[in-house]
Amino acid sequence: MLALHSDYQRSIQVPAPPEEVFAVLSDVPRSVSHFPDLEQFEPHNGGYRWVLKKAGVGKLSLQMRYACSYRADADKGTVHWDPIDKVGNARVEGSWTIRPHNGGSEVTLHNDLTLFVKAPKLIRRAAEPVVEKENGRILEGYLNNLGKTFSGGDGRVNSWA
Repeated sequence: MLALHSDYQRSIQVPAPPEEVFAVLSDVPRSVSHFPDLEQFEPHNGGYRWVLKKAGVGKLSLQMRYACSYRADADKGTVHWDPIDKVGNARVEGSWTIRPHNGGSEVTLHNDLTLFVKAPKLIRRAAEPVVEKENGRILEGYLNNLGKTFSGGDGRVNSWA
C-alpha cells in the first residue's frame, strides 16, 4: 500500500467579523457547501463521510474517500477535524483558525491528507505531485468560494447544507 501525503496551509483575510466566519465554518454542512469537486457528503458515525470526484489522468486517476469527526471552540475561534478510522482510502485531519484582522478576519486553513493507494512504489514519483496538485487546487477553490461568501456574495457550489 502506497501512502501519498499532502500538507496544505494557507491564510486569507476577509471583511466578515470572526463570529460570522466561525458560524459558517463550525456548521460543517454549511461550510462544505463551498467545497468543489465533492461527489458525496453524508453523516457518518458522529462525523461526516466525504467522497470526492475522481481526479488525475489515466492510470493515476484517484478518488479520495474518508470520514472525519469535528469539534469547534468559539472562544478560541477554532474548528478541528480528525479522521474516523477504517473509512475509505484516506486520512484527513486539520483545522480552521479564525482571528480578528483589520475590522474583519484572518482565516487559516490547515489540512493534512494521506491517501492510501494500492500501487507499486515505482509510481510514487508520478503520483505524489498529482495528489499534491489536486489537493491544493481543491482547497484553493474552497478558500476562494468561502472568501466570496465572507465578502457578501454567495460562494456555495453544492447543496450539502
